[in-house]
Amino acid sequence: MSDEVPAPRTIYLRAVVDTKTISRDHDAAAARLVPIKVAPESAALILTSSVRAATAGTAAVAAGIGDTLRFYAITGSNNFEDAVLINDIRRTGTYHSIAGFAPVCVQRDAVVPEPDADPTSIGTSAQDFWFWQGIVADHGIQDCSLVLSLYRRDETGAPRFAGFYRWDLQLTVSDLSNPQEPEEQAS
Repeated sequence: MSDEVPAPRTIYLRAVVDTKTISRDHDAAAARLVPIKVAPESAALILTSSVRAATAGTAAVAAGIGDTLRFYAITGSNNFEDAVLINDIRRTGTYHSIAGFAPVCVQRDAVVPEPDADPTSIGTSAQDFWFWQGIVADHGIQDCSLVLSLYRRDETGAPRFAGFYRWDLQLTVSDLSNPQEPEEQAS
């Protein structure tokens, strides 16, 4: 066995938003600038990642201290029809296992198809990717709220602000080097 500490990783967490369910369950027009609370168990929002799936209102991630967590939000159409962005991530409670949530922009080449080309060849295009990023400071449960901005497209396809929504969740950060530690805890 080696005593080497693994290099910090970047873990991506995706908030998937069902905009039709949110619209049906809430009237954003009444409180456009005040985030409307979405029930933690709502089917309108789920949080997934490549390292651990989540259930409504809770999520578990196996991460080491120093790992970076990057959150982003999409709709079922990948923000093509209605669009959603994370406006803020607020840590709640007194225990803070994730430090320094802040928005970051990472530029990467996006992969794009080339018409009438060999299917193994691709084109690329520079694209900005936006995330809310935090660093794992400790293992435990981080209570937090994702504040989401919803945008609906008008008849010309232009996005128009449709309201803020707040989703409270518990994020359990467990030690990836200790497989005996439970990865999920009930809220």
